[in-house]
Amino acid sequence: MRDTRCQRTHRAETIGLDETLYLAAGVVTLGVLASFQLIVFGLAAALYGVEAGYRPARWLLQLSARPVRLSGAVLGLTTAAAALFYLVRLTYGWLASGAGLFSGLQHVVLASTLLVFGLQLLSASLFLSIFAGRLERLQRQPTAGLVPAAEDVLDE
Repeated sequence: MRDTRCQRTHRAETIGLDETLYLAAGVVTLGVLASFQLIVFGLAAALYGVEAGYRPARWLLQLSARPVRLSGAVLGLTTAAAALFYLVRLTYGWLASGAGLFSGLQHVVLASTLLVFGLQLLSASLFLSIFAGRLERLQRQPTAGLVPAAEDVLDE
């Protein structure tokens, strides 16, 4: 007969590979979400420049095209809905099994990351749609009175 109390104490005193991987996954998750926020911040800064009178850069016009915005919104909504469904399924399975020891932490981390990423992608697409009308009008109009975009100045 083994002394399980001794095994539990020994296990609690050491950090195994599983715990290290969970920690690394958490850091990577935060890095991915923070990187996406920085990209959205860059888009907001570029859109502010357009509102201030600068001619929009080509990449901003391409990102604000209707198919790109709609694809981003659909992908974000689908990702968030699928991740939410998976989280509900995990929770229901855990509760149905008696709400004992939960061993699916890596699945929760992945599903939570996908949920937040999907919501961010959806909101970024909608945010870009707010300014899309002005960008489309600027694209159709002549560029008189607009300050050149930074990439156009660098190309000359």
